[in-house]
Amino acid sequence: MRYILFYFIFAPEPDLVKEVTLLKYQFELMKRMIQSDEYPFFMFVIDHEFEEEQVNALLKVLF
Repeated sequence: MRYILFYFIFAPEPDLVKEVTLLKYQFELMKRMIQSDEYPFFMFVIDHEFEEEQVNALLKVLF
């Protein structure tokens, strides 16, 4: 228990730049997996950086 508490008190903060870089890389991989011919709506949303509320509103209008 002492060691776990010690770790949380003195653990370094996560590197924000490293996390954002990893997310961008994972995002690019995801874009490669989605076939734009089959899912043009989702590729459009990804390319134009829509937020979740905007996507939900568009889906309500379309369907």
